[in-house]
Amino acid sequence: KNRGFCYQNRQSYPTNPAFHPQKVRSSIERIVLLQIVIIIFYGDGRMQTIKQFICLSCFVVFGTATGAVDSHAHERDTTPCSVDVVFGDDDHGVFAAFVLKLQYKNNSLRDVDGVSLLVQDSSGAVVNNSDAKCNIETGGLRAGDTGQCQKTLQIITGKMAQKVGYDIWVKMIEDQKLQFMVAQKCEVTGVSYRQ
Repeated sequence: KNRGFCYQNRQSYPTNPAFHPQKVRSSIERIVLLQIVIIIFYGDGRMQTIKQFICLSCFVVFGTATGAVDSHAHERDTTPCSVDVVFGDDDHGVFAAFVLKLQYKNNSLRDVDGVSLLVQDSSGAVVNNSDAKCNIETGGLRAGDTGQCQKTLQIITGKMAQKVGYDIWVKMIEDQKLQFMVAQKCEVTGVSYRQ
């Protein structure tokens, strides 16, 4: 005799991209807090001062918890990124390209073509803004996949080296490296989807 429960294979279904567990939790906390306030201020009137003190304490506790949750949710949109110097050959000699690169996980149900970014230094200060194309070779980042997004920020061409001389060309590259290499992390502020 089989007295146990029958377990069927569970399928995992993709989540709604508009569903954010942190926002739902924050909304539930606010609803509970509102109910507590209604009970305390519109109760039978006994021990009114103690009730008001309890209400004030609830505001402080829930406000602190909500702020902590929001700050952690914000950090999740931030991912490490860096600017690489890539050398190559063009029609006039050697060029140097400064390429912003990051890894991005597509949590949506649609294929992602690119992302909008705020580039930050190690302290979190915004030093630049940019966009980046994702998985350029395959034409985008499929739903649920992780891949590289990149953007060429600047190219110092071989023609420039001929015009200004090799020493000045090298100094230009070094100056640009100092500016671009402060990039440590990128906050994804928007996504463009494939049509």
